[in-house]
Amino acid sequence: MTILGITGPTGAGKSTVSKIFKKYGVEIIDTDILARKIVEPKKPALKELAEAFGKNILNDDGTLKRSELARLAFSDPARLKILNSITHRYIKEEINIIIGKSKSDTVGIDGAVLFESGVSDMCDYIISVTADEDIRIKRIMARDSISEHAARTRIGAQKNNAFYLENSDYIVYNNGREDLEEQVKNILNNVKGA
Repeated sequence: MTILGITGPTGAGKSTVSKIFKKYGVEIIDTDILARKIVEPKKPALKELAEAFGKNILNDDGTLKRSELARLAFSDPARLKILNSITHRYIKEEINIIIGKSKSDTVGIDGAVLFESGVSDMCDYIISVTADEDIRIKRIMARDSISEHAARTRIGAQKNNAFYLENSDYIVYNNGREDLEEQVKNILNNVKGA
């Protein structure tokens, strides 16, 4: 089995590229979906988060009060490290379960923080999706209904394009180019022929 890590900065179009990989038979694991799954009521990750951050992060029905957890975690680097150490561990466990059950010869892990979480170490190849900053800003503003300033702030909080260029086996350029599918097919031909 070949494991592809699909990552890139916000607004670059990771999800679009992952859909193309899926079209060509790659089983896609979306870490955003897993991040929501692990904090469902009665899940061990949610219990551990409540122990670390306090019961105020829980709604009356036992669900996660995301805004409160975000307020606590993002106001203090040490707390953010705790949040990531808990969530990344459970997400990696879920990824391993899915990979263990997969019948596909190629699995793609779609995740914004593959490097930070250590998931990149599970991958045979890292594929980064990137796009020019002005294009990314427009996409983020449209997707999240936020201001240009807010979009720039999000971009500024992440690794820059140079990081992805230096730490990836393949780069997909997604500036709205017509050859996006062709780029994905070329990568698949290379990794399957390797």
